[in-house]
Amino acid sequence: YVANNKYQLGFSCNASETTSIVKIPIQDLINSGDLKLTDNKLVNPVSGKDIPLSSKIKVTYNCTTKDFNYEFDDGIELVDVRSNYEKVWQITNDKQVISAKTKSDSQESGLQEYGILLFKAKKDGIHSIKLTNIKSKNSSDNTETTYDDVNSDVKIISTNNHIKEIKINGKVLEGFTNTEKLYSLQSSDEKINIEVTLENEFATITGDGDYTFAKDSNELIVPITVLSENGNQKIL
Repeated sequence: YVANNKYQLGFSCNASETTSIVKIPIQDLINSGDLKLTDNKLVNPVSGKDIPLSSKIKVTYNCTTKDFNYEFDDGIELVDVRSNYEKVWQITNDKQVISAKTKSDSQESGLQEYGILLFKAKKDGIHSIKLTNIKSKNSSDNTETTYDDVNSDVKIISTNNHIKEIKINGKVLEGFTNTEKLYSLQSSDEKINIEVTLENEFATITGDGDYTFAKDSNELIVPITVLSENGNQKIL
């Protein structure tokens, strides 16, 4: 990142290299449109001094095999492991160990993304994905670098707007199903309390609570609305 702008650098490794060093002048980023500056100036935020646009950004890239283990809970499943740049990376998944190996003889400049993990949700809620034993290996001298584990929580938005149970004045409404939308009840009580339990904790409800019959009416119509987390609405 330069001046809060993301710029993707190109790398090229051959079979004899352990690292690839790229030096890109700041002016090149400006000329390509990747970096836009106010008043054509770049300022060091610590010293406050101008940074010459002829300065070069130096990046060292490790030409290695990268691999890691993955773990996740039963709410999601791994569908596919792949790379958008198959000419550059060979991706494998063997017993929950994912490896990305460079194809040194056919690498292309500008393509440094090495792997995509595609997950599928099996149920809604918050689920955890953990990448462990992350390391890179240099095949020429068998040196190895290890990295910290990565933990990520994934939130799957719920579509569930079902009601689990309805109680009228503390008594369970018998015969309730989520397919019926109209219920007619007889009561001798002047006040009615409606208590609703939802199937999903992230859904919301309106219409439950306390009601009183009007003095000049013996009928009370109560609409109950359930809204799922993703906005699906149901009214009974």
